[in-house]
Amino acid sequence: MLCPKCGYQRTAIDDLNISKDQCPACDIYYFKYINQKSVPIRTAPQNHETSLTTAKKVAVRFLMEIKLLATFALQQIHTAWSSIPKIAHEPIKPASVKPQPSETQILLAMTESARFKTNHTLHFLISFFTIGLWLIIWFAIAASNTSERNKIYRKYGLTTESNKSAVVVSVVFIFLLTSIVMSLINH
Repeated sequence: MLCPKCGYQRTAIDDLNISKDQCPACDIYYFKYINQKSVPIRTAPQNHETSLTTAKKVAVRFLMEIKLLATFALQQIHTAWSSIPKIAHEPIKPASVKPQPSETQILLAMTESARFKTNHTLHFLISFFTIGLWLIIWFAIAASNTSERNKIYRKYGLTTESNKSAVVVSVVFIFLLTSIVMSLINH
């Protein structure tokens, strides 16, 4: 359906995110607007500039949501990072001897954790072809898989993985990428 106010053509993605009765570009409700104005429903955009402005609004809205997600992720990382006790302030404790896991435990842990490996090559290619938009999904999958592998490693008494620096670098990169794209759209 074309918006009677701005001429925006709805897409299938719009139907997933926004009510079918509301325009994603200008946020009006179609039938309320038509009833108030007694305006006929448009069948085609009036000019190229209107549809370009509408597409720009939708792109800016999408990038603002990505930037909001990146900001939230940075806050979560900061909260998690600050809850880790600082080594300089802790007293030195004598080393405790932990029993070493058996070969059977190691094999079981490796077998169970094999299904939680992230295919970074595939995610890199998808990120490349989507101009970086897939990075958020890649980050979420990698973090989830690392968390699951760490649960399995703890279960068998193995050393867990740490990916805090990769998380920080990923979030900062996503934040910078969205800022650059938004500045390009606004010019």
